[in-house]
Amino acid sequence: MRLPNLRLPARRFLGVILVRSCVIWLGVRGALAILGHVRLDGPAPAGVVLVAVALCRLESLRSGESLFLQNLGVPPWVVMSLTAVCPVLFELALVWVSP
Repeated sequence: MRLPNLRLPARRFLGVILVRSCVIWLGVRGALAILGHVRLDGPAPAGVVLVAVALCRLESLRSGESLFLQNLGVPPWVVMSLTAVCPVLFELALVWVSP
């Protein structure tokens, strides 16, 4: 089975994507902390990751970055999977560290 086009963005775009996903994840976690919904058990971490990825996708569409990267040959599913890297790692670390 052959993978579809797996072209990654250049390093400078990759860094921007990863930093943006970290900042948006912190914003989502901060909003949940302010609202008082900071439970780590159950499906909450998966929901936080999905919300963070959706907000990253909306931000890339808003800024025109998604269209720019598509013109460079980077498919949208690669960008969305890259935006999920930081939130997934952070949520795993939170679940691992929490008692």
